[in-house]
Amino acid sequence: MSLHIPTRLDTHAEYFYKKSAGCVGILKDWLCRCLEYALLESAPAIDDKFAERFALKNRGVMTIIEEACLGEVKLIDVGDDILLDLLTNGVLPGSVNHELPTKRPRPGKRYPKRDPVGGLFA
Repeated sequence: MSLHIPTRLDTHAEYFYKKSAGCVGILKDWLCRCLEYALLESAPAIDDKFAERFALKNRGVMTIIEEACLGEVKLIDVGDDILLDLLTNGVLPGSVNHELPTKRPRPGKRYPKRDPVGGLFA
């Protein structure tokens, strides 16, 4: 990471894996924040205790892991029979909403249903 500040990260690799949700990009951003503050504070070394201050909260890591798992489920491949069925029969009617949005009247224009009409006042 830096020639000026020694690091002791390899002994706690599982901790860094867990707190970065296994994502290299999250780990890189986290370690960049650690290095920046270590240089500002003239820290003697960057280890797991120092990095803990800049780690994501467990709730955030949990959300990232859940969204990654849901995304993987969406990418599961389908069989050729499903593709052929879609090509021959089209998309299921319930899966696509073809309704046009209803137009709202201009502001200040009264709805004819609201006012009583006819024999009430005669």
